[in-house]
Amino acid sequence: MMIKMNKIMIGVLVIIALAHIWIIVIRQDYIDNLEADINYYQNKLSNMEKETNNLQSNLNTCNEEYAKCQENVVNLTNIKCEYNPVAYCPYSIPTFIDIAQQVASSHEYKANEFDCTEFSETLYDELYKAGWESKLKTGYYYEDGETCTGFNKEEFNCRHDWLCLTNVCIEATAGTVIDPEDYKLRYEER
Repeated sequence: MMIKMNKIMIGVLVIIALAHIWIIVIRQDYIDNLEADINYYQNKLSNMEKETNNLQSNLNTCNEEYAKCQENVVNLTNIKCEYNPVAYCPYSIPTFIDIAQQVASSHEYKANEFDCTEFSETLYDELYKAGWESKLKTGYYYEDGETCTGFNKEEFNCRHDWLCLTNVCIEATAGTVIDPEDYKLRYEER
């Protein structure tokens, strides 16, 4: 009986030993998987750090280029536009609207003396001096969008002058940009 007991004991001890070995093997697989995950994430972090450094370098380059552009803008404002303002000062300051407002506020409207024609011609000259290309426009202005009435009809038969830059038209007598919808409704080129 003692021998049987010893055999059972030995069997139990073998089972326990095998269980421990099995647990150790499973733990080792788990540890190996954890180490593989750690390596994977360390590589990923390393790649992200490289990408961050690359992006930072690009940002630094962009900031340097931006600073150079800012210097060029400042230098452009100091250029004298005496010979050919369109060729030498395409981005001149003041803006075209500043010039239009200056012309409109520095003259008094007087029919047949200093009216839309003179306002438009003066604005054209001032814009040209500042480097803006524009075109004088002649046509008709209909205050209500359909008919010629009132003072405009009596004095000018609705004839009117204004001027346009590339995609912007200006009412020279007021120094304001003409709304595109208003332009379609009230202005008609000859």
